[in-house]
Amino acid sequence: GFMQTFPENGAHGVTVQDDAVEGVDFGNRRARRGAVHGTKWSDENGNGRRERGEPGLHGVIIFSDLNDNGELDGGEPRTRTRRDRRGTNVDEAGSYALKGLAPGRHVIREVVPDGFRQTFPSGPDATIPGGHVVTVTGAVVHDLNFGNRRTGRALIGRKRLR
Repeated sequence: GFMQTFPENGAHGVTVQDDAVEGVDFGNRRARRGAVHGTKWSDENGNGRRERGEPGLHGVIIFSDLNDNGELDGGEPRTRTRRDRRGTNVDEAGSYALKGLAPGRHVIREVVPDGFRQTFPSGPDATIPGGHVVTVTGAVVHDLNFGNRRTGRALIGRKRLR
């Protein structure tokens, strides 16, 4: 339930002789749960960058891959991307918030919908194939985004896209 705060690199280098070594201090603070936020979008041209006119995709599962096996397993924190709420001046389509994450390293992935292939993160932009690696420290980590390009007919949420 704690995180180390001092020393920054996590360890002290000391040489022990006959006397006691003093000043080798460590600091901890109670660990707080955190969250990751981002957007899932339809990468219409497949270039891995969200551009004007590329819509958010709702109903897609985003999860923390706790065992880093590339699959959604039981017990792994998950959420679904949102629909746009009518009557607001903000387009929420494709946005997500994965909350209550334990402090530490997380690999954030998506379940790529049938009929799509992932375009972002990928290649040199990906910190890990198909996902984002993040250290949760009690704050919100923003902009962990995912892009997909349609490869054929696809089912998103409950609506069939052509």
